Amino acid sequence: MKKKVSKVIYKKVSKKITPILQKLGFLPWFTKGFEVFFALELLLHITMPKVITELGSGRSTHTISYFASSKQTTFISIEQNYFFHLKNKISFKFGYLNTKHLFHASIVNEWFDLKKINKIPNIKKTELLFLDAPGGAGKKVGRRDSLVALKFVNELHDLQVLVVDDYHREEVKNSTDDILLTRKDETHKFLIKYSEEANQLLIVFFNKEQAEKFEKLSNELCFGDISLSNYEWNKKYL
Repeated sequence: MKKKVSKVIYKKVSKKITPILQKLGFLPWFTKGFEVFFALELLLHITMPKVITELGSGRSTHTISYFASSKQTTFISIEQNYFFHLKNKISFKFGYLNTKHLFHASIVNEWFDLKKINKIPNIKKTELLFLDAPGGAGKKVGRRDSLVALKFVNELHDLQVLVVDDYHREEVKNSTDDILLTRKDETHKFLIKYSEEANQLLIVFFNKEQAEKFEKLSNELCFGDISLSNYEWNKKYL
């Protein structure tokens, strides 16, 4: 009887504490499967961007950092959560990766502190932008559909590829639509569904040749249970 009561109490306490520990960066949460990182590596090698900016550090930061180091590409990864930022720095040290790629910027006016991030060398020359943050909705945690966010992305005039995580969220869909509406470039979109909860990663090319190459190679190289399809053409999820 005592064991059953203890288990019930443990579950209740754990349910309340776990999200807090995750936000602080002490506990891991769901991450993408290898399929997404396979697609990301393929994307990087096809596009060969000279400057990559990632908003929201995590497992993808390591993948991009390996690429950037081998190709002498400028890589900027910005994290809003200071504990996550420190966690990444430590993991980079153990993984023999250069921590110069990692930056911390708090949320100011629903977006990353522009005074701070605009001082980062070459950020305005970004060719590939990976949007995986801010991580919530509201002034304290930031919003991806804020006017400040839209202005920041629109000022990246060299942008060739946009990668958006959490595309299944309404706020993120809205912000992405707003970004694409303001661009005159022809867009080619690929959608990857990477979990049973319907988590989605969107890849948008502004270069038709690169998009066609990505589609061709992904179809040739991916395993049987992975497919990448241009959802603008056939409305299929991956």
